[in-house]
Amino acid sequence: TRIPRRDLIENEAAYTAAVQGVTAFLEKYDPVFADPQALEQAAGTRAAIADELESLEKSLAELTREANRATSRFLDERNAQLQEQSLLVVGLAAVQTVVLLGFLWLLVTHLRRQLAQTDRLRKLSRELETARDVAEAANHGKSVFLANMSHEIRTPFQGVLGMLNLLEETGLSGQQRDYVQTARDSAQHLLGVLNDI
Repeated sequence: TRIPRRDLIENEAAYTAAVQGVTAFLEKYDPVFADPQALEQAAGTRAAIADELESLEKSLAELTREANRATSRFLDERNAQLQEQSLLVVGLAAVQTVVLLGFLWLLVTHLRRQLAQTDRLRKLSRELETARDVAEAANHGKSVFLANMSHEIRTPFQGVLGMLNLLEETGLSGQQRDYVQTARDSAQHLLGVLNDI
């Protein structure tokens, strides 16, 4: 009753009969075996024990046959499960191989795209460097031009302002002074615009 996988035979009639017979035998004769000296002297009791053991032998033999059959069924089921699992493992390995090859193909495709994109980016970078060099040259030319133009415009402009100052120091009428002041304000404003540029 304390064996592992008792569930394979516990529903069989041979198991129930054998357990009942052995239990009854133990309940009946355990007290007798507690006193070995009395058992040695009681020949009739020993003969009764031997007779009951013979009657138990048939039920125990039937239990052994049922246990062997149950073990065979269990092993057959287990072998069938192992075979199914083997097929499942082979199928999963095949699926895994296919998925792995798919990922490998995607990786190779991605790497090829990356290389093509890298080549395009390098080409674009070279074009941008060329355009930057052209823009820097144009910007330098513009700066030189603006510096030259600023100098060329500022010089005569300073002359105009100087002449307006000298003109203001001469004896002018009020209206003439207003004209000179307006001309100087306009010149100052134009010089501010030139400085901003």
